[in-house]
Amino acid sequence: MSDKSQPLKPTKNPLSSFAFSPIGVSFETQDDKEEVVLLLRQHWITNVGWVVAAIFLFIFPLLLPGLVSMGDVDFWSKFSLRSREIFLAIWYLLALGFVFERFLGWYYNVYIVTNERIVDVDFRGILYKNISEAPLSKVQDLTHRVAGFLPVIFDYGDLIVQTAAEVTDLEFNNVPYPSEIHKIIGDLIQGENREWKDV
Repeated sequence: MSDKSQPLKPTKNPLSSFAFSPIGVSFETQDDKEEVVLLLRQHWITNVGWVVAAIFLFIFPLLLPGLVSMGDVDFWSKFSLRSREIFLAIWYLLALGFVFERFLGWYYNVYIVTNERIVDVDFRGILYKNISEAPLSKVQDLTHRVAGFLPVIFDYGDLIVQTAAEVTDLEFNNVPYPSEIHKIIGDLIQGENREWKDV
């Protein structure tokens, strides 16, 4: 979105945080003539915290022998080689589980905007998924906000969609280019309103 005069092109990257008219994307409750206009995830910068934590988790066992033997007693050598191997195997399995769970949470927690509705898929852990949706015709107000140093630098923020539907608010958290998303949804709503008036 560096050059606003450039038209948006369909996105092929499956890891994109901002995918306009994504190629090959569908979802389980999609209607036959419904087209996905936007597929959104939280901005990639929101992953930096857990990525740094994961790097530390993978490096920590390499530092552990030096840390525990800083005193006069070499604590680490009191354990058999087999015990140390079991400890490392469990440690790295837990670290991999942490990385896997965080990545899945980022990848599957998506916001989908179609030519008919807005869908919010909340994926928390492996065992919980909540799907909220609102038809474009029920959207009453759109508000976006960018607040803080990193959000201003990397152009990400929140978009709140207020609706007259059963679900009153849909909130897109930490999405890239919130003003562009606001504009695209606004254009879709105007198109939807024109369709209703023509009927």
